[in-house]
Amino acid sequence: MCVRTEETTFILTQNSKHSNIKMFMNLIQMDGYNPLSVDAMSYSFKEEYAEQINTLLEAFSFTPASVKSFKNKFTPGEIARIMRSQNQDWDTITELISKLVDLSEANIKATFKEGFWIDHWTYNLELIKSFKEMYPDMLEKALYKEKDYRFYVSPAYVLPRSKRYTVKEGKLVQRNGIQEIELEPSDDFKTWLVNDDNEVYKTNLMSKLWILAMVKFSVLDPNGGRLRNGSR
Repeated sequence: MCVRTEETTFILTQNSKHSNIKMFMNLIQMDGYNPLSVDAMSYSFKEEYAEQINTLLEAFSFTPASVKSFKNKFTPGEIARIMRSQNQDWDTITELISKLVDLSEANIKATFKEGFWIDHWTYNLELIKSFKEMYPDMLEKALYKEKDYRFYVSPAYVLPRSKRYTVKEGKLVQRNGIQEIELEPSDDFKTWLVNDDNEVYKTNLMSKLWILAMVKFSVLDPNGGRLRNGSR
């Protein structure tokens, strides 16, 4: 999921300095694993900014009909396509998209595919280290102040040791470590971990790192020396 992306921290725009950290850390599950593939992302306007968003879109010559079409979600490409049809220049397009993204919540989508890999955890730590090197004055805010980090819920999970280990020819072997949930199109599958009130559970980055560190410690190999490198 997150392979060699730490360099992008140095080239992100002013409005998205740690967007990669937020996206990839959100996709780590409560068990410490993450899906393999990240799908196309869309954005949803935050309700508390509705009036500000409408004023902004109207100022950029968007019709009421087009504004209504973005009520549920939009992609930067859709905004750019409409503005290009109005002969707007790219600087203006970039300005509007940056402002809209700041007033929206990212709809992150991912695909499990064929397995989990423990080393993706280390790539996420590299992203945070790169951010610290580039923006040390913003590290405290990124770690503690932004309480919008979530836990992804995958339609697949790693089975407990009691169900994935078996004896073959007198030797202990591991096989069939993953259990996939067969979903019907009508199933209301929750993509994010929710609390007892059925609300998406959110915390700050440092809290999630602490939780994941404890989870990693719990899945050390039997000798207590190293982490297991994923399951398929």
